[in-house]
Amino acid sequence: MEENLLAAPTEASIINWLEQPKLAKSGHFFTPSDDIWRPDISQASINVGSVKSSVLDRWQPWLVAALAYYLRQKAQNTVNGVAYCLRACISEGLSPLNDLDLIRIRERLSSSHFSVVAAFVEFWSQCEDLPIRPDRKLIEAYKDLPRKKKAGRDVVASLDPLRGPFTPYERDVLFQWICAAFASGRLALDRFVYLRLLFVYGARKVNIQQMVFGDIHRTTDGHPKIRLPKAKGRGEEGGYRKELVTFGLSKDLYLLFSGYKRYVLERLKSEYPGRADWDIAINNVPLFRRVGMQHGSFGYGPIIIDSEALNGIEVAPNSQLHAPADTLKSGLEAIRGAEDFPISERTGDKIHVHSHRFRHTIGTDMAAEGYSAEAIAAALTHKNTRATGKYIKTSIKMARRIDEKLKDHLALVVNAFTGVIVGNRHEAHNGEREDRQLRNLAVCGADSQCYMDAPLACYPCPKFQPLLHADHHRALEELEARQEMSMGVDQNTAAVYDRSILACRRVIHECQQILNSAPRPNSEDEV
Repeated sequence: MEENLLAAPTEASIINWLEQPKLAKSGHFFTPSDDIWRPDISQASINVGSVKSSVLDRWQPWLVAALAYYLRQKAQNTVNGVAYCLRACISEGLSPLNDLDLIRIRERLSSSHFSVVAAFVEFWSQCEDLPIRPDRKLIEAYKDLPRKKKAGRDVVASLDPLRGPFTPYERDVLFQWICAAFASGRLALDRFVYLRLLFVYGARKVNIQQMVFGDIHRTTDGHPKIRLPKAKGRGEEGGYRKELVTFGLSKDLYLLFSGYKRYVLERLKSEYPGRADWDIAINNVPLFRRVGMQHGSFGYGPIIIDSEALNGIEVAPNSQLHAPADTLKSGLEAIRGAEDFPISERTGDKIHVHSHRFRHTIGTDMAAEGYSAEAIAAALTHKNTRATGKYIKTSIKMARRIDEKLKDHLALVVNAFTGVIVGNRHEAHNGEREDRQLRNLAVCGADSQCYMDAPLACYPCPKFQPLLHADHHRALEELEARQEMSMGVDQNTAAVYDRSILACRRVIHECQQILNSAPRPNSEDEV
């Protein structure tokens, strides 16, 4: 007799129970005894066979059963995350059920990954349907260990060159490249559309993955709009297209999406003329569709996979027709392989492209343009403003870096420094006079007394003779600190420091040039 899908396993029936299909949270079936689970084909598969050895042989069937129960309540990506963490334990010869291994597991895994394992083990211990499960003593051992290590570096606040926001240069040159690559036929239409969505909206990968052509529309008054699913990236607890957020859409993007829609519609009519009324169904067709493994990006073979999921496509979208999130990720990574892919001015290597970097960039750009924390949170579909403060802080930091770079360039153009750099005081005019020594920074070449605020105010003076090996960087820091203090009192007073700062920067630049051009001593000289 066929086992009831909801029946709990016993020690006698566990093997038979694992061989019966079970229902996942996604609404699709999977068989626990299979090594690979993929009830939702739009999401990455779960390699269960690779994690069994994380526990002793007698525990293995119950580990699989616990994962099956977990998949009944949690999203497929969440369970896949558990499998990833268990494989990390196996690679170190550790077991999540051995309390003696917990400290080493805690050190091996990141804070978030350790929490993933701890949450699953606790779920298993509370699963009363399973007669074999971890005891409370192990759960208490997990809880006694601190969950957080030293806080990791925030990629936004630290302006991480690989994962943080793009600089204005990186953003602009990357945009120019994708437009040129698409125009020359080197970038596929679907990838171009995906990149344009990232540039403009910075949506999470899962949000864009769930979009259908009906999300691009005009309102009754003719204004183009776009709807983005609001599913959270991790866990997708909101469910498939449960909540949609509407944004404005520019005319050029609307024209791009309209052309993209016409292309896909004609392909569908040509490839599957009798499968659906495509003029109606097109609004439920995903922007990025699942295709056969042998076809790769669309344009090679069918534009969408022919499966039972196409049944009823005129009525509603189907999650099984969307391209897996990993397909979008791999497509994004593939473009970096182009020989002419733009180079980052920070790393000297090809710009690292990750979907979340576009999100970080939009946040910092909005902050730089003066948008409030509430506006940034709304644009990025955050529930509150807790995570938006870092964008405002980062935009200030990035603005300062840009300002520093501009000042360096300006110092080379404006002739604020008109004196002469000397190697030592003996080369300078008045070098022998003690009253003309300026704090080990320079020698004053004036023969008469002046009443300037020496030596900081002296940098623009033609009689100023800065010493080649002096610490002019410290002088620059002091000048800029004085200017910043005076800004709160009087902008005119603050502006007085501009020329001294430019002159000081020019001195630093010219000293470095002289030092760099000096011949290096050979080995005999050094001896």
